[in-house]
Amino acid sequence: MDDAFFSDDDECDCPPKPKPKPKPKPKATGFDAAGDASAPTTHYSDAAASEDAAETAALASLSYHCPVSGHPLFDAGGGDSSDVVDWRNVEAYHRRACAFALRDGVAAQVRGFRAGLSEVFPIAALASFTAAEIARLTCGTEDVEWSMDELRACVLPGFEYTAESKPYAWLLETLRDARQPERRAFLEFVAVTPGLPAGGLGALPRGPIRVNKMEPASKLPEGRTCSQELRLPAYASKEELRAKLFTALQWRDYYGLQ
Repeated sequence: MDDAFFSDDDECDCPPKPKPKPKPKPKATGFDAAGDASAPTTHYSDAAASEDAAETAALASLSYHCPVSGHPLFDAGGGDSSDVVDWRNVEAYHRRACAFALRDGVAAQVRGFRAGLSEVFPIAALASFTAAEIARLTCGTEDVEWSMDELRACVLPGFEYTAESKPYAWLLETLRDARQPERRAFLEFVAVTPGLPAGGLGALPRGPIRVNKMEPASKLPEGRTCSQELRLPAYASKEELRAKLFTALQWRDYYGLQ
């Protein structure tokens, strides 16, 4: 029933409204319980405090010495004087070292590279290509793909070998069946490139790869990158050729290994 039908003396049958509960006072955060703004408090759980302590202990246990000379590292950018690097300033030292190695320390070289490239190719024209396209044009493709016909046309028999020589034929079959890591290693071994340029095996800058005979047959194959040449002993079987070639490719950075 509408309130207009009731006077002050009338009683309503409606249930009384509940009294609102008092709101709890918020806990002090950032100040102490007394409200002193000069005494900020930090609330860490036991797990967080334990994690911070473990991280600090791990940093403190590290060695901050040059791995080559063994001398202590100094942070010359930390202030007016050089400070020994320790767990307290290692993160700042790491940031400055990365900035120097990747930006500040090579800024002059980058400017020189851009200026030199601009003399033969306008830098602005590179905006027409994506980063992946530029990498493919300058560094070649990551996947080394070739067929037996391409190998016959671009890996040619040389000194004392002919197209009918068994070691030469075994070499082509081994290269055809090789996996990607072995293919890249072979190119690096004889042509100083881990990938093929745009255009494939026939687009190598110095032309085809020559396969020349070498003595004795007990030696490993040798790569001559200056002449884009593979010196290949006349092994007795395809299995021996494959094993000796892959051993030479695996240890190609160790000159003179036999």
